[in-house]
Amino acid sequence: MSVSADISAHLYDEAVTAFGVEILVALVNLIGQYVNDSALSTCFQVPVLTQHGAA
Repeated sequence: MSVSADISAHLYDEAVTAFGVEILVALVNLIGQYVNDSALSTCFQVPVLTQHGAA
């Protein structure tokens, strides 16, 4: 989806059937937030924290 920026009508219909429109919108929003966070972390080379909080 990140590459083509499109999904088929069939896949969309299956997702709406499985989750409903409201939950599907919330899921897509959450996924978008994670993609954004990942892009920013990569761009600015934010170190990954260990279990104890040190990089």
